[in-house]
Amino acid sequence: MTRVREAWKGYKTRIKKKHFEIYNNIIDMLKNLPSDIPEVQFQKLIAYWSIPSVKREMNENKEDPSQVDVFVATRTGRKGKELDSGTQAVIDKLKGHQKARDTPKKAFTAVFGKEQPGRVRCYGRTITKTSLQKEWEIAKIK
Repeated sequence: MTRVREAWKGYKTRIKKKHFEIYNNIIDMLKNLPSDIPEVQFQKLIAYWSIPSVKREMNENKEDPSQVDVFVATRTGRKGKELDSGTQAVIDKLKGHQKARDTPKKAFTAVFGKEQPGRVRCYGRTITKTSLQKEWEIAKIK
């Protein structure tokens, strides 16, 4: 499922980059529409990507969320549903460290301890410290 999700995300990114972002108007976008997407569906996709709130959200989310953000988002209960006391205590500790002006990385390490070899919490099974380091170095160069 992880591979399918990543492949789908990559496909959407390539479509957007090649057929939406480089053009200034809809006419040019439709002249160069992808061969595997029907024109009607691509028009709906263009309309969606053109919504101001969607554009703003996409621009704001260029940065990856921190481990603290991921941990809190994945463990926050639905409205009306309470969290177990252990999880709530950990979230409170994380927020306390953030209020003390610690970086998210330092706050996460202070609460959970040092990462184990070959593992990075909150990033999924396939992510390692080495792969994250390579991504950060590539992003720095860009």
